[in-house]
Amino acid sequence: MSIKISACLMIKDEKIFIKQCLESIFPFVDEVVVCDTGSTDGTLEIVEELKKEHNIKLYHTPWRNDFSSHRNETISKASGDFVLIIDADEKIVAPLGFTKKHLKKWLKQVESKYNAIAITINDIQKGVIVMNCNSARLFKKDGIRYENKIHNSPVFDGPAVLNNDLLIQHFGYDISPERMKVKFDRTYSLLMEDLKDVDSEGNPKRVDTYFYLAQLLGHHGKNEESRRWGRKYLEMKDKIPQDKFNKTIYYTMIKSFHEEKLMDEAYKLIMEALKETPFDPDVCCAMADHGAMIRNHQLMLEGSRRYIRGYRELITNPALKCGQFYFSLKDEIVTLNLYRIVVASLQEGVEAWRVLKPRLDNTPADILDELETNLNVLGQTHLLKEIEHLYKQESKLKAV
Repeated sequence: MSIKISACLMIKDEKIFIKQCLESIFPFVDEVVVCDTGSTDGTLEIVEELKKEHNIKLYHTPWRNDFSSHRNETISKASGDFVLIIDADEKIVAPLGFTKKHLKKWLKQVESKYNAIAITINDIQKGVIVMNCNSARLFKKDGIRYENKIHNSPVFDGPAVLNNDLLIQHFGYDISPERMKVKFDRTYSLLMEDLKDVDSEGNPKRVDTYFYLAQLLGHHGKNEESRRWGRKYLEMKDKIPQDKFNKTIYYTMIKSFHEEKLMDEAYKLIMEALKETPFDPDVCCAMADHGAMIRNHQLMLEGSRRYIRGYRELITNPALKCGQFYFSLKDEIVTLNLYRIVVASLQEGVEAWRVLKPRLDNTPADILDELETNLNVLGQTHLLKEIEHLYKQESKLKAV
């Protein structure tokens, strides 16, 4: 039996991105369901033109201030066995030669316990990846619905399995300041509206609203407000299921403290976060940053070593990312932390040589011969000579 795949998306005034989005989808789906909620900028003309050659179901509905409502409506109009959820400011990327046929073959092999497929998302700004995460985006149609007016979340049974072939690139923050302000105002307004929906204890029913407010305000440089909501989120931690608590909040707040040189607060939160997630790449990178900022090379070294371990774990097993955002899984950050490890290790070696050298001067020759033999067996003789050379260079610089 052949599998049919539908793509579902909502649009409003997406003239900048809509063509690249749709053209990236067509090779992997059988139909595209597009819900327009009031475009006036020429978006619809682009969709109508593409509709002449592709299977696009376009319909119109007034905006209801509820992302999930529109999202669920697009799903209801899809005829596929699977639905791909994508936004107009995103596009699909796949390896050369990977086609719809390959995707359908892969879907047929997915175990029946999985109703959702996660895809890695890279957030692109000015041509650079600033964040990535895994997000459930491809679902069995009968097993998916969305909830929440803003930051709508998929609800499905069972775990999600990661597809390593497809990638989604997100460009939603790579826009003009004017469009960014419109986006900020809309999102902030909806989040604040969410806070009014409270439980019997007066707490918001959606505690993650605190998290999203902290993220939103931090992204727009409103650090004090961001931290205020971040603290509220952390205060509610014990009431959040462990698998629902978003550890990204630690990095968001630490970064905010660092930007305003609130070093004591940053250090306390780093230590708190490490108890929860000792090898989280973002937190460990922040630890290394902190060490560099206060010129504590031991702290920098420890942070960088932890970062490399955490990075390797996630790269080896990307499914471990779950739905968490990561900001430091980049080649240049890996390079920086490897560099820090080398520099700090060399500094340790120089300091150790400073203590060792006078002891060697007073060590009997036969013992020195035995030590050198041990170094030869270990293949480390050259390293000792390099450390001695660095020590001499450092001594010359200090003399100058």
